[in-house]
Amino acid sequence: MIAYLCLLVSCVLAEPLPLIDPEFSDGLDTWAVSTPEQIDSFLLEDGEGSPDATDGQCLQLSSGTSIETRAPILRSMKAGQSLHVVVSLKGDLPDSPVRFALVEPSGAIHCGDEISASETWNRYRVALMSKVDASGPLRLRIIQPGTSDGILLDNLSLELIDPAGDDFESLFNGETLEGWIGDTDGYSVEEGVLRVAPGTGGDIRTKSEFSDFQLRFDFLLSPGSNNGIAVRAPLEGNAAYEGMEIQVLDNLSESHSKLKPWQYHGSAYGIIPAKRGWMLPPGQWNRQEIRLVGRRLTVTLNGHVILDADLDEALKDGPVSGAEHPGAARASGHVGFCGYGSEVSFRNIRIRPVMKRNQGTQNGVKSR
Repeated sequence: MIAYLCLLVSCVLAEPLPLIDPEFSDGLDTWAVSTPEQIDSFLLEDGEGSPDATDGQCLQLSSGTSIETRAPILRSMKAGQSLHVVVSLKGDLPDSPVRFALVEPSGAIHCGDEISASETWNRYRVALMSKVDASGPLRLRIIQPGTSDGILLDNLSLELIDPAGDDFESLFNGETLEGWIGDTDGYSVEEGVLRVAPGTGGDIRTKSEFSDFQLRFDFLLSPGSNNGIAVRAPLEGNAAYEGMEIQVLDNLSESHSKLKPWQYHGSAYGIIPAKRGWMLPPGQWNRQEIRLVGRRLTVTLNGHVILDADLDEALKDGPVSGAEHPGAARASGHVGFCGYGSEVSFRNIRIRPVMKRNQGTQNGVKSR
């Protein structure tokens, strides 16, 4: 039993642990600060709110202060791996520096990087890359080095990136649309990227069907862009109703400021709204995972879960849109893209069938 528990802990800590409160709305219990006697000054009620998020409490780091997770973020780290930190920042001065580091038990910095925050709220990504193996547990430290008045920080998420890859299967070979059917003329392939040109688009689907799966991909938006991910969809009909559609949308666009909650990025259109505040702006690559197993739907954006819901529970009083969504009852179908005439790019489109614990076989691909 002891050996089994040790193995379980090892598996869990191999991935970055989610911070208990990455929005800092419940205080700083999971963090250690550099000046404990001034802990109250680290939290601020921000009247403006961070980008694409509701107003609320954020973290304030003044000149020369730092904050560090009390618990390890990683048990170990291999050379070549990188921890991506995506965060909302606002500086008191132009180009306010912020340092992020992974710290060893001795206090030595294993790896780190520095970025500059603007005077307005923006989302940033920083990659902490390991050049050598780290055998000890690593904590995350955030530092305001003292060359500006300070910074505000909110909506922090973490994702471990391993260049060695994983056991996901590619749905897109980066060269052609082999394996895809539908309005393929509205899509082009350029240097490993699937692009939807402005004014074109339409729907494309995989030739194969999938039931329970994890789907991973990167996407890059243009200002005001709109697309969608079809899941468990038939080949014909509107995927949002005959299957399900997970929204791909520029939440920050003024043209989308009056949408319904279930229309924003990551939402199951018309069925379940996603949490906002975790997207990188147009022109930057975002990473996303859609996990659909049985009746459980989970959407993770840049390392943070923005939707996690039971479909039957969400639909027990009818869809929030007020329209019928018969496709939400489907157990399998095609994966695809729903183009609406705006420019969007996708890459690294991969899928992994998921095995249900109460079944001895994988739920996965049904070849056509």
